[in-house]
Amino acid sequence: MQSINVDAFVGQRLFIFFNHNTPDGDVIYFDEMYVTEGNPTGIEELTSLSFNVFPNPSTGEFNVNLSSENSGDVNLTVKNVVGQTVINKSIAVSGKTRETISLANYSKGIYFLTIDNKTVKLIVE
Repeated sequence: MQSINVDAFVGQRLFIFFNHNTPDGDVIYFDEMYVTEGNPTGIEELTSLSFNVFPNPSTGEFNVNLSSENSGDVNLTVKNVVGQTVINKSIAVSGKTRETISLANYSKGIYFLTIDNKTVKLIVE
């Protein structure tokens, strides 16, 4: 077992990837983590935001349907498999909202879309 000191990442979000040695080419994706200093004093209120993405896989154009009971802005982030941010923008959501994101000018492969701390894998073919 290996441990890693994450003190240098306080106040930042981290993506942690585990590499397993199988011939299928998959990467095990753990989750996004937010590193805080000290002991947390409360729990963030959960929002009622939900979303789905289609088509997935795609040639680079993805439609994101968002639905929320509350109005407000949410952050949309797309990262590549090494954790580099390729898209980062804020979206105003009220009820049902559709957003289109384009990865057509990026390399084919796997990307991770995060909205409101929920992450899905995007496949560009």
